[in-house]
Amino acid sequence: MATRTKMTPFAKFFIMLVIVSPLAYMGASYYNGEDGLQNIKNFFSKDSKIESVSGNLQDKSKNELIRTIESLERQINALEQRIEQLENAQ
Repeated sequence: MATRTKMTPFAKFFIMLVIVSPLAYMGASYYNGEDGLQNIKNFFSKDSKIESVSGNLQDKSKNELIRTIESLERQINALEQRIEQLENAQ
């Protein structure tokens, strides 16, 4: 009879980690209403993020873009003030 190859506990743990971790991440992403597989694809390809942003901007009118820019500038100013408050508190 041929002898059976043995697997160490670390190897079992490593294989389980490689298989279960991505499944758990995708399940948690789905639970949060996100697309886990698309998040992984976006993480490994940086070009797709730029294309999706530029695609969204092309669909908007000039007035909508101006309002979006003004809104983001207000958010930046508010966050900068919040940072100054937190730095002064310390």
